[in-house]
Amino acid sequence: MDSAGDVHDLGRAAPVLDRPRLLGMLDTAAPLTVVRGPLGAGAGVLVEQWLAAGGADGTRLVRFDEEPAEGYVAALQDVRADPRPTTLVLARLRPGDPHRDAAVLALAGAAPHVRCVVTTRGGTLLDVPSRRDGVLIGPEDLAFTVDEAHRLARLLGLDDDAAGRMPVAAVHGRVRGWCAAVVAILTGARSTDGSSAGGAEAGRRAGGPVSVDESPVEPLLTAALDALVAPDGRSAGAVGRLALADEIDEATARAVAVDRSTVQLLVRGGLLEADDDGLATFAPTVRRLLVARLARTEPDLHHDLHVRLAEVTLASGARDRALAHAILAEEWDQASTILQDGMVELMCHRLPLVQRVIELAPPGRMHVEPSMELLRSFLVGILPVHSDRTGTGTVLDVVAARGSDEMPGGLRPDVATPVPVPVPETDRDRIGAALAQVLTLRTLGHVDEAEEVAARSEHLLRLDAEALDLVALARLHWGILRLLRGDLVRAGQDLRASARAARRTGIDFLLRNACGDLALVHALQGDLVAAQGWLDQLDAVPPAGGELEDLSRTGWTVARALVALGRLDLAAAEDLLAELAGAERLVVREELWAFVAYARAELAVLRGDRVGALHALEVEVASHADTCRPGSFVRDLLVGARADLLVALGDGNRARDAVEDAADLPELLRLRRARIDLLTGDVLAARTQAVRVAHATTTTRHRVSALLLEAVAEHRLGQGAAALVAASRAAELAHPQGLVQGFAQLPTDELRAVAAQPLTPGGPTPHAVGLLRDLLEGQAIDQVAAVPASLTVVELTERERAVLTELVSTPSLDVVAARLFVSPNTVKSQVRSLYRKLGVHNRDDALVTAYRRGLLHA
Repeated sequence: MDSAGDVHDLGRAAPVLDRPRLLGMLDTAAPLTVVRGPLGAGAGVLVEQWLAAGGADGTRLVRFDEEPAEGYVAALQDVRADPRPTTLVLARLRPGDPHRDAAVLALAGAAPHVRCVVTTRGGTLLDVPSRRDGVLIGPEDLAFTVDEAHRLARLLGLDDDAAGRMPVAAVHGRVRGWCAAVVAILTGARSTDGSSAGGAEAGRRAGGPVSVDESPVEPLLTAALDALVAPDGRSAGAVGRLALADEIDEATARAVAVDRSTVQLLVRGGLLEADDDGLATFAPTVRRLLVARLARTEPDLHHDLHVRLAEVTLASGARDRALAHAILAEEWDQASTILQDGMVELMCHRLPLVQRVIELAPPGRMHVEPSMELLRSFLVGILPVHSDRTGTGTVLDVVAARGSDEMPGGLRPDVATPVPVPVPETDRDRIGAALAQVLTLRTLGHVDEAEEVAARSEHLLRLDAEALDLVALARLHWGILRLLRGDLVRAGQDLRASARAARRTGIDFLLRNACGDLALVHALQGDLVAAQGWLDQLDAVPPAGGELEDLSRTGWTVARALVALGRLDLAAAEDLLAELAGAERLVVREELWAFVAYARAELAVLRGDRVGALHALEVEVASHADTCRPGSFVRDLLVGARADLLVALGDGNRARDAVEDAADLPELLRLRRARIDLLTGDVLAARTQAVRVAHATTTTRHRVSALLLEAVAEHRLGQGAAALVAASRAAELAHPQGLVQGFAQLPTDELRAVAAQPLTPGGPTPHAVGLLRDLLEGQAIDQVAAVPASLTVVELTERERAVLTELVSTPSLDVVAARLFVSPNTVKSQVRSLYRKLGVHNRDDALVTAYRRGLLHA
């Protein structure tokens, strides 16, 4: 570092503070160092300071401040080909270029003579370089510490807190160490007359005494503004008007009557940070203070300026910013027009903003468009179901083919408050109406009614429709609806159609959602290769960021976890499910709670922590009784998961009770029943069920499980050749997918005994048997918790059950005999039989064991 002083002048208006803690991180000999922070965080300044202090000495310095003409990938190949020791600086990398990011990671991992230093605002694949032995300097590192803020104040000639002149700690706290804000305020306070006393006096002239108790930042900021603009005769009020825009370019500056030279002056002074595209922004706290100051000094300007800014930003294509300005101006017709023209884009990327305009707009002030009214109904939780045949109708009316008012059976008119709905005239309006109805019904748990609405509007969702953005959104939600109903084939068809439409319209958020939910569909089916393929496509699409991105991650995170579970990568599955701890509480994706609960239960089966998982699953089901109804797909899914946990715990009685034998059992429960029959000794029934599922199912997961059950059943029946055939067929299906989970959920010793049998003419091929042996010899299977080879089921007679029930509350056997109208000797004989069947020797142990086996209920 430069020993001559603590401040370097790198050609900026403000000095740059030496920061040894960060410069030391840059000096670390890591192949990749990423400095990540938003505008004004000081990432670029830090790297410039490090280079000026000799950080790249002794190496060839190659830097790209913008994308080279030949492209990053080609340029990086040239750097890699040169054997000289090289420091490569990539400045201000923007998100959305995974090929560039992959090339940087490859260079850092495979070229020891190259050291990469990257600055970025985030959103790239390089944001967590520690996975490749790298260093990450993040926003929390870049922010000034209180000590650094004090050092900067002293270097600027300002008094510190001890003298009562400059409340540096308060300045730091109010802007949370934001570098641009701290530098701008302190520099501005000093530059009023070049001394600490002058700076403090300027602050007092602008806003009263500078004290910790009286909001010290604003007078200092006023001093900074005056120092920058007053000498040239500019108005500080103009700067306040400029702060109404969140991003400033020439058009927005003209809209608020601020000339270009003023913007450039603010950039040079450190109050504005400009990027390569010519967009400038204030530090957030500085902007809030400026806007508040303008509201006090020129309140009448707010409305007109926001209207102008809405028009300018809309003309530039920034609908979200235009809508925000229209809301602030309370221009509801303007807001309605913006929302109507860009409904899907805004719903996908700025849902909170859409909710805000719908909630704040006074009744009757928005355009009376069917899709707008239906959007309002959905967002405020109103479900219109009333019909009066007088020119207004219900949502059900408007989604039907050309206005039929027939209502689907089972829809209760008391679900919500009825409101009049205009009859739609265009396909776009009809799609919007259907979408609002399906979303509302699905959110309320009425998936069958939602399916009827979706089916009746199917003809509108063509990929050649003019409203292709709405088609993409509707197909996505049709797919989610059918996923919740267990119709995985149609769910996949809808989600693929949504992905195609989203790709054609360029709506990345919808594309990511469709890919993620498609991955979940395939993971549930056991097609892990297809699931991973859709996850790879999702990763190739830049994330939208913000609240909706967090809300929508549930589906694809569960998909990743199910892929990891299928391949017995339990650590990865556990980490993925842990990520959902915050997302589960968000209402928009709460409807996927059952898939999260299912994945957690299946993880517990394999890891061995089954008792706590069983309790957690039962609590989840009880707390979602409205959507986890008997006969629903999610109910069957979780009944199957509960049965898996009970089998793993060796609780034969409760496992058998959980999945009652019935002719109309769905596949996933029929498989559980077959496994319970197998482990409780009814081998013939298990084989019959398994063969039936293996021949009827269309999913890889169920067919593999059924064939493995058939193999173990045949082995127990002494049919070794048939067992080897079934197990080999399972291996041929599972091996390409890496689907090992089903092998770990049956006694592996028996499966290995099947695989060890000699080949016979007419039996499976040596290749198929080799695949089977490969799967069973993998270390992953040996690392999971063992499952029992058999389950004990306690069969009690009706009289024994009656005696057991009486023992709960009656300590005396004589009293029990009197209540049951039998002799005491008869009761004693039945109690001895109970103890023998339960494997206990006293009353207390008998009751505890009976509770555990489900023979008694609390």
